[in-house]
Amino acid sequence: MAQRRTSSKRKSPTKRKPRTRKVDHTLNWVGCGLFVVAALAFFKLGIIGTFLANCFRLVIGDAYLVGAALVVLYGAWLIVSGKALRPTARLSWGAGSSRLAGWGSCRAGRWRPKVSMPTFSLQRGGCCKGILPCKQPPRESAGD
Repeated sequence: MAQRRTSSKRKSPTKRKPRTRKVDHTLNWVGCGLFVVAALAFFKLGIIGTFLANCFRLVIGDAYLVGAALVVLYGAWLIVSGKALRPTARLSWGAGSSRLAGWGSCRAGRWRPKVSMPTFSLQRGGCCKGILPCKQPPRESAGD
C-alpha cells in the first residue's frame, strides 16, 4: 500500500466566516406605533386622540392616563432596545399586587357614609312653601 505523503508545511485551522445576523426591526416599528397611539391618547390630540383616550378609558377605566403613560414607556422601550419585556413571576406578582392595592385605595376613597344634609331653599322668604317639612315659619313679605 502506498502511503500518503504529508507536507512539511503546517496547515492553519480553517477559519469560520463570521455570520452576519439579520436585524429584525419589526419590534421597533411596533414600539413606534404604540408610542404614537398612546401619546395621542395621553394628550388627547384632535379627534383621533380623543377617540383613543376613550378606548383606553373603556379598557382601563378612569386611570386611562396612567395606562397611556405606561404604554408610552413600553413603546419607547421597544424603540430603544428592540426586545420585548419578558414577564417574570416577580414582575407579575408586583404588578398584580400594586393593581390590587390601587383598586382597594380607590374603592376606600370613594366610600362615603350617607348623611342627610339640610336642604335650604332659595325661594322668597327662605321657606320651601310646604314642599319639604320646614321648621321655620313662612316670612311675610314687606309689601303685604
